[in-house]
Amino acid sequence: MFLYRRSWLPQSSGVRYLGVVARLIAATLFVAGSVHAAPDGIAAELARAVDLKTQRLRIAAARKLAGRKDVTLEHWRKAAREFGTFKPEPVGATTVRVPLQVGRTVEDTEITVYVPQKYRPDRPAPVLLALHGTGGNGRNLYLHWRGTADHLGMLVVCPSEAGPNKGYGFTERERVSTLQVLRWARRRYNIDENRVFLGGFRRGGHLAWDLALRGRDRFAALAVMNGAPSMVTRSGANRGVNNTRYLKNVLDLPLRDLQGQKGHRPPLLDTVPILFKRLAEWNASDALLIEGGSNRFTAFDWKAFWGGAVRDPRPKRVIRAYARPGEARAFWAEILSTSGKVKEDVRLVATAEEMRKLDDTGFLLFMDREAEKRTAYLEIERTETGRFVATEKRVRKFRLLLDRTMLDAAGDEITVVFNGKWYKKTPRPSVRVLLEEFVERFDRTFLPIAEVRVP
Repeated sequence: MFLYRRSWLPQSSGVRYLGVVARLIAATLFVAGSVHAAPDGIAAELARAVDLKTQRLRIAAARKLAGRKDVTLEHWRKAAREFGTFKPEPVGATTVRVPLQVGRTVEDTEITVYVPQKYRPDRPAPVLLALHGTGGNGRNLYLHWRGTADHLGMLVVCPSEAGPNKGYGFTERERVSTLQVLRWARRRYNIDENRVFLGGFRRGGHLAWDLALRGRDRFAALAVMNGAPSMVTRSGANRGVNNTRYLKNVLDLPLRDLQGQKGHRPPLLDTVPILFKRLAEWNASDALLIEGGSNRFTAFDWKAFWGGAVRDPRPKRVIRAYARPGEARAFWAEILSTSGKVKEDVRLVATAEEMRKLDDTGFLLFMDREAEKRTAYLEIERTETGRFVATEKRVRKFRLLLDRTMLDAAGDEITVVFNGKWYKKTPRPSVRVLLEEFVERFDRTFLPIAEVRVP
């Protein structure tokens, strides 16, 4: 039993003392509540929610589960940490056809998976999502990576394009279908969420770059061969083709881009040196462009590259450049509201005379600057003391997702400095936050249990 007299302490000290007492009582009740066994069947219920076909259905199921009074937050956290039941798989390459929900349609998708000898269903394994070139398929793509996969115990997942196979079209359908392949693989195999790698050849390299730029927090490393991000061309100014506007999103992503000699590659790839120069100027942590021919693939030490790449699910700094709805999230931060200037499409704002004065490279750089003016940008850094400092362009509101380790470091209250203003926030643990996050990402290594919105 705790006793105190108000007269013993100054008012501010007394309030702090009461806060300590309240935390001790809450911790006692928390421990007492967590020792009770979880109700039967919640793991299966969580799995059913994860496996629903659409995000709308999954979120609705998460909210329904969050309303259960007989299941505590700690019960759900334990179920999430232990999520997944996996079976032994035959070693070697297997090709299957899988119906995948892509938007409003179901696509019959061919997927080849290479399972190394070292794979064990009770131990999370690294995985490489490997994407093929124009007109090809994924059936034999694993052969390029088989030696590395055997050495690292790495699964290799190689989907074949289910739609038009005429080059990367920079469409939402292509991105969603590829991420659905990854979702399928993570439900069937015990995959380490922090060692998901992305690679591609030619058309698959363009797609791999696009996925990484728009969803960097899903991947631990990127490697492409004759693939590149895209600036807006004279004929493609309107379909959201420019993804170089998101280049800062991958400053902390280990990446390798292998290119052939200039003059023997598509014009799209001629912009790659410009982009790597930018990455160097922005102090990218591990970005390397390798030029000089196809033999570079076998000369590079892929075992060391993939073997040393591990994603940090809660980095100290988060960067998000964003313009397309649905792509506002990066790790533990998400943009919620922007100014009206943020748009995916980039339209010409120059006169015909000004355009005539620009060569092709000059036009690309001009349109890239125009795209940047229509891009939201948020950068947040955090300390162990629960202080966050945010800088922005065209961002009005954002939220932070905090797991228990981040809450323990922050204490009862966090401070966010945003646009020169200080905001004090009190995170409230919530089953709803945990389950809504988990049914979408089912990331066992990052389980947020509270959110704060700023301002």
